Amino acid sequence: MREIVEQFKNKGDIHHFHLLEGNRQDIESELIEFLSNEFGIDPNDKSLYFFHDFDQVQVGDSRALSMQAQIKTPEGKKMVFLIFANSINHQAQNALLKMLEEPSARTYFFMVLPRVDGLLPTFKSRAVVVRHSSVDAQTSSNAGLPSLSDLRKKTVGDRLKFVEELVKEIKDEKRNRVDARQLIQNLILDFQKELEEKPDIEKTKDIKILMQIEDYLGDSGASIKILLERAVLLL
Repeated sequence: MREIVEQFKNKGDIHHFHLLEGNRQDIESELIEFLSNEFGIDPNDKSLYFFHDFDQVQVGDSRALSMQAQIKTPEGKKMVFLIFANSINHQAQNALLKMLEEPSARTYFFMVLPRVDGLLPTFKSRAVVVRHSSVDAQTSSNAGLPSLSDLRKKTVGDRLKFVEELVKEIKDEKRNRVDARQLIQNLILDFQKELEEKPDIEKTKDIKILMQIEDYLGDSGASIKILLERAVLLL
């Protein structure tokens, strides 16, 4: 948060899109205090201040945000979108790219996520990424999650055993569903890097399946174990 405050004090303005990495509890009060006391935003003005709370941001949510952002900001006023989420899937990120590339004047977006590691490079490039001071290197990393290369080195049996152990850690609350989605996002990014080097129709199909799995993981009633097993068997 210090970076945002200093930028505003030095320049009188800030970048139109900030990605804030960290726990919501650590960030929310500081961010709202800055917006209210220094940035000149009235949280009670629902025509200029939009507060969104998601588990996972999906493509329909992104389209709705883009529609809201088309509202013309009154002269001398600022419009702010404050978005809290556990994750944002890749399709939702892609759906926001054009709007973030050409934002309306005096319109600002703040998206708070537990981690930003698995985000698409094109999406992150539109933002100023700010890591909250409470986030240490270990928390902001992929927390020991294996890469595509790591999983390919394992036998099918070992991959399924890894899924079983991960699901158990989630049930024991040593991890959570965010870690499961983070794993899938990492695999999608790794596949996309391989495709950039060498196009492959089968890998393109696999990416689409992984994106579907990522979406299904946003449903609290979905079986994490079945979805992750499907993912690791693709590799």
